[in-house]
Amino acid sequence: AMQMADFVAAVDDCPSFTACACIIADVCRGNVGQLAADVLITTLEMKRVGYIDDAAVIPAVGNEGAKLTVNVEIFYCDAHKLFLLQQRAPALPSLAEEWGSRLAGWAKAAGFKVVLCLSSLPAEIRTDRQLEQGQRQLSVECSLPGKEAHRRAAEELQWKCVR
Repeated sequence: AMQMADFVAAVDDCPSFTACACIIADVCRGNVGQLAADVLITTLEMKRVGYIDDAAVIPAVGNEGAKLTVNVEIFYCDAHKLFLLQQRAPALPSLAEEWGSRLAGWAKAAGFKVVLCLSSLPAEIRTDRQLEQGQRQLSVECSLPGKEAHRRAAEELQWKCVR
């Protein structure tokens, strides 16, 4: 059985994840995912509905207004049936792959209609051809075993496959 991260509801009436969209904003170069998440949370007036508790993510606590924030929080916008997972601290390098697997397990078990990850990569790992194509790029991991459907879907959307 696939392991999954532990979601902890922070409100009594936490909405159902089923058939909603979920955006996952990860810790990345330039804080692109986190900054985009901040804009969405503010613009859509998203409400914090819970957090993920996982030992693989470095503990972090902050203060936003008069509220405490933690390392991985879940926000919700009812008008758009949209959840947003904001990860504010990285996973421990030795546990990063396990964290990714548990997070994917949680997203799958939650029953989201679609999951979109916001991230960024450093320019120095891009090829010359990629650098010539502009800064915004959409890509999908296609090289893992059993991912032929991902590759076909990416090609139909004219997304570039990573590896």
